[in-house]
Amino acid sequence: MRKIAMKVQLQISGKTDTNRYPEIFGAAAKLRPNAKDVLSFGCSTGEEVISLQHYFPQAKVAGAEINAVSRSEALKRFPDQEFLAPDKMDGRQFDLIFAMSVLCRWPDTDGFLEFAVFKAACQSLNNYVRPGALIVSYNATYDLRDALPSYKGVWIGKSSGFIRARDPDGTPRDAHPFTIYEKPAS
Repeated sequence: MRKIAMKVQLQISGKTDTNRYPEIFGAAAKLRPNAKDVLSFGCSTGEEVISLQHYFPQAKVAGAEINAVSRSEALKRFPDQEFLAPDKMDGRQFDLIFAMSVLCRWPDTDGFLEFAVFKAACQSLNNYVRPGALIVSYNATYDLRDALPSYKGVWIGKSSGFIRARDPDGTPRDAHPFTIYEKPAS
């Protein structure tokens, strides 16, 4: 198992809130009601981890956060939850990975995320998703299938979010067709 190639903070903003994506969380819970291991990737100060625990009460919900200050705050606020640095996840496998407003850059912080960085992040996340499991990606600059073409889109949300959707060459496009993606079973 390769270490996750997250040496840079993808999303510069640490803004978060509890239950900020109820429609998406609910759809994922319907698709994988028996998920046992769930990861909030880019969990900031932990609110999303707590929100996901309500949607997946039977699961072990962990958070991964590259920003040490945010991760420390999450550990202080929610000491009963697990919060990891992304480079400390070797060997872990998840039924669901949520990457919500992480695989992007907000335009007011630093332009848009380059496709090569997005692709490396997705390929790294792929190492932590069990076969047949899901990645939930919202507010991403690119469609997850641009980086992981074997994945199948399984749920269409209202939109791809407020981040401007782009093709891998950087050309703007209207929106991504899917929010939830399934890794092939084999």
